Amino acid sequence: MLLISVFICQTLVAQKNVLQAYKELQKHDTELNYYKLYQKTDKSWNTNSSADYEMPITVDFKNGYIEFTDDGTGGGSIGIQVVLFRTIDKKELVGVITERFDGYFFESTYHFWKSTDSGWKDVTDEVLPTTFNYADFIKNKSENVNPDFYKNVKYRILLPQHGTTAKLHWYFKEQKDCSDNNDNQSYCDSLKKMKKNSYNYLELIWDKANTRFNVGESVEE
Repeated sequence: MLLISVFICQTLVAQKNVLQAYKELQKHDTELNYYKLYQKTDKSWNTNSSADYEMPITVDFKNGYIEFTDDGTGGGSIGIQVVLFRTIDKKELVGVITERFDGYFFESTYHFWKSTDSGWKDVTDEVLPTTFNYADFIKNKSENVNPDFYKNVKYRILLPQHGTTAKLHWYFKEQKDCSDNNDNQSYCDSLKKMKKNSYNYLELIWDKANTRFNVGESVEE
């Protein structure tokens, strides 16, 4: 009984929390390495922005969740999510989402890392569906939008703070002005038509047994 208890305790101690995972992944991710996290009070955490001011961040140990947005000097922003999942073999799987906006272009990148006996392994291609398809977002398949316009579609993932279901959204990298009297009328008309005819997001369902996400329901909000 004593040996069993010791083994269980050692197993629990070996498991990493989200902050430990964040710190270990800093050597693999330049953005994480830039943002050093430090404890401000018993319940609050901070980091320094790119403009060198102190900013609060979310560190939720219970739900394995870290999130913050750096607005810099106001000309753009960078947002980071780090979320810890547990695999069926009790290993850590960590999703790192980074979103950048410079005032004109938006870009979202995502990587998934699994803790192994030899260190962290990038398992993004194993964890996510092989491809994402904008057709899965379309409500009315007969909607008339130029197919070439679809080629600009990119995808962003929002990870959950609660639960294990993520959200897949589509977006355009170039953020053109669609206010009144703009010079992008054709672009804006097509974009408006696409938004009207698209579901808000697709569910990405966490399949713990197979260590991957599967595309779930289309959701309209």
